[in-house]
Amino acid sequence: MRIFNIFICTAVAVIFFSFWYLLNRPEIEPSWPSRIQGFSFSPMQEWNNPMEKNFPTEEEIKGDLKLLANKTNAIRTYSVEAVQEKIPALAREYGLNVTLGAWLSKDLEANEEQIQTVIRLARENHRNVIRVIVGNEVVYRNDLTVKELLDYIDQMQAAVAVPVSTAEPWHIWVKNPEMAGHVDFIATHMLPYWEGVKMEKAVDYVIEHVNLLKATFPGKSVVIAEVGWPSNGRTRNEAVASVANQATFLRRFINKAEELHYVYYVMEAFDQPWKRVNEGSVGGYWGVYDLARQPKFPFTTPIVGVPQWRVLAGISIIIAVFTFSLLLIDSISLRPSGRGFLASVAFLAATGAVWIVYNYSQQYLTVSIIIVGCLMLLGIIGVVIVLLTEAHEWAEAIWTTGMRRPLTPVEAPGRIPAHGLHSYTGLQ
Repeated sequence: MRIFNIFICTAVAVIFFSFWYLLNRPEIEPSWPSRIQGFSFSPMQEWNNPMEKNFPTEEEIKGDLKLLANKTNAIRTYSVEAVQEKIPALAREYGLNVTLGAWLSKDLEANEEQIQTVIRLARENHRNVIRVIVGNEVVYRNDLTVKELLDYIDQMQAAVAVPVSTAEPWHIWVKNPEMAGHVDFIATHMLPYWEGVKMEKAVDYVIEHVNLLKATFPGKSVVIAEVGWPSNGRTRNEAVASVANQATFLRRFINKAEELHYVYYVMEAFDQPWKRVNEGSVGGYWGVYDLARQPKFPFTTPIVGVPQWRVLAGISIIIAVFTFSLLLIDSISLRPSGRGFLASVAFLAATGAVWIVYNYSQQYLTVSIIIVGCLMLLGIIGVVIVLLTEAHEWAEAIWTTGMRRPLTPVEAPGRIPAHGLHSYTGLQ
């Protein structure tokens, strides 16, 4: 019987290892070019948060620009607040062009300061500031009216010699066509994840809507000011946030964009955890590079869903074998089918638990996330214990070879023997 248990365990382990493999088969996608057209660039490090006026140092920004210098032609910025106003001059040192952004909000005084600073920087850095974008999704956020935004754009156009526009999702441009008369180009955001588009259809979705903008605004060039996919976060309709989907979408899009001669800025260069406050957990995971400034996916080699899948499969198998052994301690009378059932449940529970823990660990951990994770782990352990207990009872109820203890009926005290029933009742 011991040999048979080993056979069952090995067979189920092979099945579950094959399951891990099938889900993580290498997928060949177009190679990332040695240099792309542009990155959206926020230089915040893990410990920075512009909402709290906590900004990176000039040296940290230089480090980021140096990393990007041989990988892109240009960067797009969003604000010139504090140290960020040094970005155009620093970028020039590394041969990078800049699409310079003025951040607009409901704070009119801050808006005017942004406008005046951008005007000054565009003039001082005329050799590498190639465009100006006034405001980022301010109409979409309802921070400003279209009329208020257009007044800022007109002010900028009168003051600088480079093309000027504002950046909005494609549907805002279509809904407010009068905006096109005040800009030199259409700066649009193409983020199919936010619209719940399945990753496999996302590139076609972008192309379709770029063509829509070109048809709606003939004579205006279209610049894709943001295009990307998050590597982590909640699923939005059919859009699944994962590293593999991010890699696949971007490699497919860039290949097509180069073929169609699009001007684009990949959203974004580096992960920005501070954005989780406004955008939810997914907001921190749009970067091509993580917080340590390491690439999150391969640029040329085949894409694997979970690169560490062999390690995870191995851990789940070890846990499952140990669990299965515990279940067999009190299962001497089980038939082979019952043992196979218990082995399957043990491997399924171990695989599920390992996957949940791994997936959770891929987040940028904060104190609150760690506390929630520990509570979830306790919950998982509890659920697994209940599942295994119930599975053991089902197996013994369905697949046992015999009773553990013989059932010997015992007459209750005072019971009337059957042969004396007639005399007791007076019947003959």
